[in-house]
Amino acid sequence: MKPVSVVIPVRDAGPLLERVLQAVRAQGDLELIVIDSGSRDRSRELARSAGAELIEIAPEDFGHGRTRNLGAERASGELIAFLTQDAVPAPAWLDALREAFELDPRVGAAFGPHLPFDDTSPMIARELTEFFEGFAPNGRPAIHRRGDLTFLSNVNAAYARACWEEIRFPDVAYSEDQAFGQVMLEADWA
Repeated sequence: MKPVSVVIPVRDAGPLLERVLQAVRAQGDLELIVIDSGSRDRSRELARSAGAELIEIAPEDFGHGRTRNLGAERASGELIAFLTQDAVPAPAWLDALREAFELDPRVGAAFGPHLPFDDTSPMIARELTEFFEGFAPNGRPAIHRRGDLTFLSNVNAAYARACWEEIRFPDVAYSEDQAFGQVMLEADWA
């Protein structure tokens, strides 16, 4: 089984962060890294109590790609998973991501659906569900290659260290995951 590091950038994550960290820890043996960019709430305390390595950066040093690169640089896992501070992983989340990397030796990244919370409005919940079903219409993982539609979401994703080392996240204001995905497929990663 490939060792995994989970990286979560946070800032004033609020009470949901405790659920996120507990759900990550329930996945089994892994390295947990939380990068805090100036929280004024209990985010740092929650990260420490979950046994995470806490990296603190100034708010002005945060960048979606730059901060994730920092986390990946500090991570030791062969797979580097990213979550956002409000993405509570489902049971067996990590097993599903690991499975994706067994489909083909050139799988450089894998992402999963964003499932709605119980209190999400029905319209948004339907949009989320239908959007992500489109990437794996038979309910099984689908491999995307050069020329396919490019979509990748760091709300819930994992990267092979070798792929990340080759490409790295660009320092862009937003959509570092989409930019990475496009370059990744063009470099013949899947």
